[in-house]
Amino acid sequence: MAGIRRCFAKDFTDIYVFDLRGNVRAFNKEEGGNIFNVMVPVAITLLVKNPNRVNRACQIHYHDVGIGLRSTEKLSRLQQFKSIENVQWSLIMPNEKEDWINQRGEEFDKFISLGNKKDKDSQTIFCTYSLGVATDDLLAARQTSYDFTAPDTEPAIC
Repeated sequence: MAGIRRCFAKDFTDIYVFDLRGNVRAFNKEEGGNIFNVMVPVAITLLVKNPNRVNRACQIHYHDVGIGLRSTEKLSRLQQFKSIENVQWSLIMPNEKEDWINQRGEEFDKFISLGNKKDKDSQTIFCTYSLGVATDDLLAARQTSYDFTAPDTEPAIC
């Protein structure tokens, strides 16, 4: 399985993740304010490629800004650190699925897959794959006003 985290760990010697939280949609006071006035969580990620350390595994360093802080408090903490050397980093050990923080359990592998194009004999919820509902060929999609009761409508609608 390829993924961005696996590629990062393969291509870089050190990864620093400064988690600023701020998931407004979570309705969770632990997330606190968001420093960029967006609704999704924010993390600052620094990717380091040190040519002198090519024969060791990538080290993933993680720091959580803290629980329930307002955006101004988060920015203040960033300013106080002044350098990544002053941050108290925790080392993260990814699991075999390349999960870094919220590592999933084994029970996830027991779920039925939604689909599997590579193994047609595996048990899945969906057995066919398609574009889904597409309206680009409908006459109604090309015209600003269209009479759906007109006789030429029938060939356009399946």
